[in-house]
Amino acid sequence: MAKITLKSIKRDNVKSVLEAIARKKHITKLEISKETGLSLVTVGKITNMLGAAGVLVHGKNINQTAGRRAEVLRVRHDWAIPVFDLSTKCFRFYITTFDGEIVDRMEYTCCEEPQYISSEFVKFLTLTLELLKRNYKNHKLPGVGVAISGVYDAENDRVVSTMIPEMGDIKLLQNIKKIFKKANIVIDNANRLCAEGLIEGQPDYADKCITCIAVNDSIECTTCDHGSYLRGAGNLAGRLGDLPYVQGVTYANFIRDALSVAPILEPTLDIIRVAAIAYDPEDIFLCSGKFDFSPADVKRLQNSLSASVGIGAKAPTLHGIYNPQMEAMSGIISRVIGNWLDEMIVPNT
Repeated sequence: MAKITLKSIKRDNVKSVLEAIARKKHITKLEISKETGLSLVTVGKITNMLGAAGVLVHGKNINQTAGRRAEVLRVRHDWAIPVFDLSTKCFRFYITTFDGEIVDRMEYTCCEEPQYISSEFVKFLTLTLELLKRNYKNHKLPGVGVAISGVYDAENDRVVSTMIPEMGDIKLLQNIKKIFKKANIVIDNANRLCAEGLIEGQPDYADKCITCIAVNDSIECTTCDHGSYLRGAGNLAGRLGDLPYVQGVTYANFIRDALSVAPILEPTLDIIRVAAIAYDPEDIFLCSGKFDFSPADVKRLQNSLSASVGIGAKAPTLHGIYNPQMEAMSGIISRVIGNWLDEMIVPNT
């Protein structure tokens, strides 16, 4: 694959153009320019580079009835991104397009005995390999995404998690590299990926402070302040909730065993209050792959938040999100594409 030589063109601009093309069945350079805010000259340089790398297909607008037909672009159909979701004991594997559309999937439910998790993961990988060989052996893969619960310890190739400790026995990178030899394998926390996908999906996220609270077997909080993800306040922003106790917030591990949203509303509100006071975000997104926060639940939490001491004159606006899995998918695909571009783009010297 050809390398892209970067001159005055920013890597983020290349990513914006690629994602704009991936979202459409076909798109003109003028439409890309309007969608990304980049000049036609810059768009032309970037699409030429991506074309040389073998990513794009060039054609003519067959729907145009008058004048010279404009050139249209699309991402080649033989490019795909495999994504593993290991954030629960039901392992999932997806084949996605650049814009996150799922074109194939499979699931593998582990047994309840934690000592078997490691061996069952190997069985799961065997099934994914069979699927890839059967349907995608000629596809080009810019990278692989892996969503996990907990934190990935790259030095020891293990997952560190207080909620699913048996995942720590799985040698993720070692096993996945048996299938995918390429180095661009992104391993990250599913809740944080969900938050990044949600936050970066807002058109003005770089101009404001936004928080995402993910409530699953644990509660985690991610905050982005004017485009920068915060890690301060005792690592509150990145890791709030993956512990049974955090200063200022007390809740029990019963969240892991709760079957309905009712008993976890108050602990969730405590965390929302702390995030609101610590970071003063304009918006707070509440999402869960485990609990069904109804619009009435979100409204109740919003009213309680507005009446809380220390929040200030205006409480953050609380939003309920009902498909965190897709948001996590969006986040990890964005990371895979970003890493791939970092590898492909060579600074001009």
